Amino acid sequence: MLTSNVTVLSDIRVMGMYTGFEPDLSTGVMFGLKLPTGSFTAGNSDLGKPIMDRDTQPGTGTTDLLLGGYKMGNENDWGWFVQGIWRHALDSREGYKPGDSVNLAVGAHYDGIEASTHLVPTLQFNAQWRGHDQGGGDAQYGNRDSGDSNLYITPGVQVNLNSHWLLNASVYLPVYRHANGYQQVAHWMGNVGVTYQF
Repeated sequence: MLTSNVTVLSDIRVMGMYTGFEPDLSTGVMFGLKLPTGSFTAGNSDLGKPIMDRDTQPGTGTTDLLLGGYKMGNENDWGWFVQGIWRHALDSREGYKPGDSVNLAVGAHYDGIEASTHLVPTLQFNAQWRGHDQGGGDAQYGNRDSGDSNLYITPGVQVNLNSHWLLNASVYLPVYRHANGYQQVAHWMGNVGVTYQF
């Protein structure tokens, strides 16, 4: 059995949004770029080739366009949201271009304990689709073994540190998954983020 452990910075996303469609800012569009800051040759090697496939590396080596939108609302102590984002690689790197991807999220949050605990529990359903890669493909099998569809249930929490800083954490637990061909797939995923509100 081959193993590979990587703890490096992945690709950075620079995002902006426009929220002027409604007075309460509940509808918006998002746009930005994924920058090629992460390594695409990380981890251990076997017979001179990386163990980790290109689509599981911390970075893709490409600059990607990001476009999406969201809608949210509130009812008493509950809030809800719908969000989607499309990613498309604008270039390739060493003959490799990742397939387009679409991520959709539908979720709710409970604000009833925020005043006393500074915590906002959240629950999401996340659907992800990714098309076949082009060129290089996976480390051993080529791009026929790339592209997948996944559905996750995602519990999480938002911590309001103060009037400007928010900490978000969530865990993605697979409910459904389908991977084309033979691929490396994560049993679960975690996400931690920090937000600054002006």
